[in-house]
Amino acid sequence: MNRTETTGSGPKGSGHFLRPLLPLALATFAVGTDAFVIAGLLPAIAADLEVDMPAAGQLVTVFALTLGRVQDRGV
Repeated sequence: MNRTETTGSGPKGSGHFLRPLLPLALATFAVGTDAFVIAGLLPAIAADLEVDMPAAGQLVTVFALTLGRVQDRGV
């Protein structure tokens, strides 16, 4: 019987763990960046809707919560 040794300590063995994690890392980055983009656009949103900034922030929050809730139902 032949016995083959497989050690994952080298650079060859660690590559197969990183490939499935790359899409998850990119998705996490995109979701995290979304909040910063909205924060930068909040003054423009408030001016466009002719409301103050706290009201515009609440509108964005309600929209995001509603969108998240509707997506859970598969609509």
